[in-house]
Amino acid sequence: MDTKKSNLKLILTMGIPPILSMLIQSLYSIVDGIFVGQISDAAFNAISIAYPITNLTLALAVGFGVGINSLMARSLGAGDKKKARKTADTYLVCSVCHYLIFIILGLSIIPFFFSWFTDNPETIKLGKEYLAILLFLCIGQLIHIAIEKIFQAHGKMAVGMIAQGLGCVVNIVLDALFIYAFKMGITGAAIATVIGQFSSCIYIFIMGLKHKYISLNFKELIPDMKILKEIYQVAIPSTIMTALVSVLTLVLNLFLKRFGDDYVQILGVYFKLQTFIYMPLNGMIQGLRPIFGFFYGQGENARLKDSLKKSIYLMLIFTIIGFILFMLMPSLLMKPFTNNQNVIIKGSNALRIICIGFIPSGFSLIIVSLYESIGSGIRSLVISLLRGLIIPVLYSAICIYALNQNEAAIYLSITVGEVVTFFVAGIIYFTSKKDVYITKEPSLN
Repeated sequence: MDTKKSNLKLILTMGIPPILSMLIQSLYSIVDGIFVGQISDAAFNAISIAYPITNLTLALAVGFGVGINSLMARSLGAGDKKKARKTADTYLVCSVCHYLIFIILGLSIIPFFFSWFTDNPETIKLGKEYLAILLFLCIGQLIHIAIEKIFQAHGKMAVGMIAQGLGCVVNIVLDALFIYAFKMGITGAAIATVIGQFSSCIYIFIMGLKHKYISLNFKELIPDMKILKEIYQVAIPSTIMTALVSVLTLVLNLFLKRFGDDYVQILGVYFKLQTFIYMPLNGMIQGLRPIFGFFYGQGENARLKDSLKKSIYLMLIFTIIGFILFMLMPSLLMKPFTNNQNVIIKGSNALRIICIGFIPSGFSLIIVSLYESIGSGIRSLVISLLRGLIIPVLYSAICIYALNQNEAAIYLSITVGEVVTFFVAGIIYFTSKKDVYITKEPSLN
């Protein structure tokens, strides 16, 4: 990471590769949804219901990746390269342990999970097939993201972008081949996704060995308990935050079930589409974390403040673009996922309601990333819990059960969560500045 660059150039240099990487990742989700949506509405509902569980694997990988990224960036900023290397080796072992957790999770929930959200036997059958493959073969995704975060902590952002691009291309090609040529249906979509993940994993693993960021030496891979504790202090809150979308989707799907499968499908389409907005934002945040962590570790308060300010402006560009697209052309966004005109009309109304929250969400996400980067996991957890679970669920429950409102209240709850959290994040930040900027401020040259 070349910290001699101006803050804006540094943010762009560090941010553009992961932004492109996350755009590619969003294509993974969107293209997969489009292919499956053409099979049948039941197939799309199956992957929509499975989404919260498959997202948990991503949440665990990304959440703990944030922990390793934060600790490595702070260690490198303080000049402790030995600790940074040991942090990387420790986390690789954790990834294997996390995989075993998901094997147990899969065996426990797959038999009955889908019947909670639908009575359609075809959707239940297809969902079980899809989820079993993704859970039992998620090790590729876990290892890939772990090593990607190691590269990001070193300021090597392009490697992750290439890995994501490789996996996405493989997935899209195999989706078309397995679904249309081999007539494998939703099983083909799941297999294509897994092969794409392993393609990314193999590439980035080889690059990690080449750059000597990871080791195959058994002694080096023995976890350091002190480092493990430091990783988990940030990683657990971050994992919970990343997993909130899974919990929120589960709860909202339960609320929507009373109105019919069409509304569950609409929420599923939204969560596919929103990746095109929030995945790039997440990519930008990935570039910001090592910058925030490095400047915090060195005590460069002026550069930390300036980087925060510029990142908020850049975030606004993304969210305004997303708001315009969802507000002006919602039916165009819905059509690739379903041929059901009733779903398209209802879904267009839902997208217009939800997109109002895009703009305030950017500020909250930046503040959360700041606290993650400096090791203040509790503050980031509070903001994320309010945004991603507490407010939407409470609002939905009150509107549906106490006020007897329709499904629109459930979609509106997402927007209400964003707006309220915007103000809460601002209050937390302005009342805790003394903890963020704690050292003598150097001059900004």
